[in-house]
Amino acid sequence: MGHSLNSNTVSGNNVSSKPVQKGKLYIECARNYRTEKEAQEQKAKLAFNGKESSIYHKQIGGGYAYAVRIGPYTNQAEAEKARSEIVNAKLGSECAFFKY
Repeated sequence: MGHSLNSNTVSGNNVSSKPVQKGKLYIECARNYRTEKEAQEQKAKLAFNGKESSIYHKQIGGGYAYAVRIGPYTNQAEAEKARSEIVNAKLGSECAFFKY
């Protein structure tokens, strides 16, 4: 699963400017949010379930959407366990791993 994704993390009011850590794994769910508020709500749900995440903008077509990135994880087993927990808690069924 080790896809590479190049996305922009944009500094904003509540949008994380925390850069990704090179060589680490992250989980990103396929859902894109139209508003920062929707993304913040998902981030809060993840935090309630013990998952650290950050919100960032990504360009889609001619516009932008908010996305939630979970991690970082140091190895595949740790990331797979976290993904299973997220799916089992019904917080994201279409999550994928990305290595930066």
